[in-house]
Amino acid sequence: MKKILLPVIILAVFLLGALLLSAYQPDRQTRDAVSPDVLVETQSLRVETAPVLIESQGTVQPSTETTLVSEVSGLVTELSPVFVAGGVFRKGDVLIRLDPLDYAVTVRQAEAALAASQARLTEELARRQAEEANWRQSGRSLSDAPPLLMREPFIAEADANVKAAQAELDKARLYLGKTEIRAPYDGMVKSRQADIGQYVSPGTPLGVTFATNSAEVRLPVTASSLPLLDIPAYGSIANGPSVKLTAQFGSQTVQWKGDIVRSEGVVEGSTRMHVLVAEVHDPYGMTRSNSKMPLKAGLFVRASITGISLDSVQAVPRSLIRRNNEVLVADKGVMRLRQVNVRYAAAGMAYVDSGFQTGDRLITTVLEDPLEGTPIIDRSQSDGTGEG
Repeated sequence: MKKILLPVIILAVFLLGALLLSAYQPDRQTRDAVSPDVLVETQSLRVETAPVLIESQGTVQPSTETTLVSEVSGLVTELSPVFVAGGVFRKGDVLIRLDPLDYAVTVRQAEAALAASQARLTEELARRQAEEANWRQSGRSLSDAPPLLMREPFIAEADANVKAAQAELDKARLYLGKTEIRAPYDGMVKSRQADIGQYVSPGTPLGVTFATNSAEVRLPVTASSLPLLDIPAYGSIANGPSVKLTAQFGSQTVQWKGDIVRSEGVVEGSTRMHVLVAEVHDPYGMTRSNSKMPLKAGLFVRASITGISLDSVQAVPRSLIRRNNEVLVADKGVMRLRQVNVRYAAAGMAYVDSGFQTGDRLITTVLEDPLEGTPIIDRSQSDGTGEG
């Protein structure tokens, strides 16, 4: 009998304890009703004017780059000392000389042929004068003289031969001049592909040069950035926004100034980016004396493009912009979610041009699961540290 009653007594004790605990447990609604408001910090929203800087990057390339080729055949007999990679030259400098002997001989032959043709023409003109004198002595008018008797066909032929000989001489002199390959502009040698004793034919590459008067950088930007930039119209010669280029050389940061001069007419297929072209004048410092590092072709640089100024915007830290461009604000002691329009974002800040309401204060406290309509206590206002 005792074995049967003992389990029953134990079970009764446990049931009694459970009933007592449930009787003293506060109701959930009661707990929620007495829970404290959410403590937050806020800051005021100020309307301001924000300058726009669009960030990009690219590689420096020469504005003009030329592959020098030979227009005539010949043996390379001389190279300029500056015709080496990195060599600096001026427009008109002789960079390469080919053996001119064959072309000089051709010039002398053309000169001789021209002299012979001119002598033949002089002879025919003298014969016509003699025939005109004989015709006048006969008492007849020169207008009645037959053209053949007046040597007109022979004079025309001799005159044509003179012109042809002159053309051959001009051609021979031109080819002789082409044995000297001259610099087409002020610039620098990128690479050399010819050497002393090498025989070259027309079209043989001799080297690559580039102009040093200016350099270009292709800067990709997104489609959303274009309305924020004052880009020159196609065909316009006016410069666009200014650009600041920077590059790192060890611990030293070097800057160069340039301008946007045009926008490329196509969108890059793989990235869907729009490409702006920045131009920097005198990248190697050839026309001025300074100690700035040269902006070398092939250098990777970062770019800050000056855009328009945004009027009547409000700055919001980007970390406070939630999904769907929603921002937490304090409105009369209650938490509200405002969906805002971000006009421009950079350097940790977003600039909003619409979405806030009068009296809103930006909640700067990070909350994991905020609920619309939650009562709040604005610590910034209560302790007197809030902005006006």
